[in-house]
Amino acid sequence: QETDVVAAGIPAWIAVSGKDEKHLSSGESYSALTTLVNTYLSREEKGAGLISALGINCTAPHHIHEALNTLASTCALPLIVYANKGEVWDAVSKEWLAGTATSDQEYVDQATLWAAIDHTHTSTVTQKGGGGRVQIIGGGCRTT
Repeated sequence: QETDVVAAGIPAWIAVSGKDEKHLSSGESYSALTTLVNTYLSREEKGAGLISALGINCTAPHHIHEALNTLASTCALPLIVYANKGEVWDAVSKEWLAGTATSDQEYVDQATLWAAIDHTHTSTVTQKGGGGRVQIIGGGCRTT
């Protein structure tokens, strides 16, 4: 019941999964997503102010940084990310392929870069890191 959520003032975020650095899993570009989100946010209709963040989930870590830069440079919302482990799924054998996962240290290194994406509605990165546009960083499927 959309109207019940809006009436209650429950904040929400939008999170999408990506197939690469430039495209959502559905094939649209991250830029097209932010155009849609910005159009919605610019409307005066009730509920538009409840969208509190925009993010990426269920996406391999090596695709995240460029995608977040696109979101940061084209949308003013705070950003969130919870990437997966980056493993490759073998649909024939129905198992994850050994040796394809991002190491824990590489995930941390990538997350440090994500956290440094700047506040300024551009794709620049802060020198010190932290305190940037990415407000929530978590772990998705098969992360530890």
